[in-house]
Amino acid sequence: MDDKPKAPLVPPEPPGTSAGSAAGLPPKRRPPLMVKEIALAMELPFIPVAAVGIGGGVGYLLDRWLHSFPWLSLLMGALGFVGGMREVLRRVSREDK
Repeated sequence: MDDKPKAPLVPPEPPGTSAGSAAGLPPKRRPPLMVKEIALAMELPFIPVAAVGIGGGVGYLLDRWLHSFPWLSLLMGALGFVGGMREVLRRVSREDK
């Protein structure tokens, strides 16, 4: 039989805690939940606006190239709106979990 002492079963520490404290650095802290919610609330209105702007802009360029104004602008703008709303709902549902 082995007479070697066995190492205790201790879970590993999260990254940034043991190495940071050993190096004299403060451990990383997570921002409070309220700060995350405020950041999300400030970010969400820009998502559908940007999606519609990008979709409508691409549609406008395609309309000028294919001489089909305004149909592709409307179609791509609507697709951008749907994509923007989908992204907003995805981010909000992810934060609820």
